[in-house]
Amino acid sequence: MGGLLNLRLYAGKTIRLVNQQVRLLHTRRSRNLNDNTPKVLYPGYLSFYLAGLLEGDGSISIPNSDRNSSGKLIYPSVNFAFALKDIPLANYLCSLIGHGSVIVRFQSESCVYTINSIAGLIAFVNIVNGNLRGGKLVPFNQLINWLNAKRYLSITHNEAMSLPLGNDWWLAGFIDADASFQIRRTMSTLYPRNPWKFHNLSITPMVLLTLTL
Repeated sequence: MGGLLNLRLYAGKTIRLVNQQVRLLHTRRSRNLNDNTPKVLYPGYLSFYLAGLLEGDGSISIPNSDRNSSGKLIYPSVNFAFALKDIPLANYLCSLIGHGSVIVRFQSESCVYTINSIAGLIAFVNIVNGNLRGGKLVPFNQLINWLNAKRYLSITHNEAMSLPLGNDWWLAGFIDADASFQIRRTMSTLYPRNPWKFHNLSITPMVLLTLTL
């Protein structure tokens, strides 16, 4: 439990201001990109938490071509959007995974954690694979297909997770991404209600049913 609490309590490191943006530099690259790459030990909660965070308010972008109009190579990207107050959380996730960067946009009071290096994408897939519950499974499998085709890998597709939500940290990530809690007190009813509100339009019926049980 203490490790998960650190996701909220983590203090951000040095911030560099560039054109009204902030880039938190926590990039770690690996030259070994094949299936024999040494496995990095991540905290046990991270795979489930990241899966929930991705399905709550994350996105995966797959390019339609290998190069842009300038001839520069382009790669897929995984993006997590955060409110400005959650910079420490974005920075801490970046440091845990060891790849990517965090960009803060003060005008929109938001920040985005982006992973778009080959090593980072492989690490992300290895962490999250098998822990998604359906909302982002299609683009996630497209990312696996891209990596397998472009880097001659053999990463397997896993089916959607169907275990009860109380068994892991998926719901914690999903709530941090796109949920709110409300407590309403009223004298007009005998039974108090504590509603949870989820605003994710891509959530699958299977997940929605699980949340309402």
